[in-house]
Amino acid sequence: MDNGEYRFRLVADDGSGYVRTVAPGTGAWQNSHYHKYVVETYIVQSGWVAIVELQNDSLTWYLLMPGEILTTRAHVPHNMYMAGDSVTHTVKHGPTTDGSDWHPSPELDRRTKHVSENDIYRLAQPSPTRRPT
Repeated sequence: MDNGEYRFRLVADDGSGYVRTVAPGTGAWQNSHYHKYVVETYIVQSGWVAIVELQNDSLTWYLLMPGEILTTRAHVPHNMYMAGDSVTHTVKHGPTTDGSDWHPSPELDRRTKHVSENDIYRLAQPSPTRRPT
């Protein structure tokens, strides 16, 4: 990928599939997007990631650690920052269409791509799947 990530993909004609993503040694943002039908379930294997959603002109930030999971929602733009050397698994599923259900969100890119790791830690809340220790 342009941001230095390595991706291994298994994608069906209907748009469902699996992606293993390995971040480079330095953290980087992905490209903001949304789906009309497919949802993505992100699973963090190692490192950490931040996922941000844009809804009703408000941003919601999530910080995910190893073993944590977050599933996106249809029609909600989202973006992910992967810390250096992080590994994630993404499962694309749901009522699929013709396989081209990826739509850019320039507005979310404008609001996230400049945000640093320090600011991510300040803005993000724990993953909805995090269990108290």
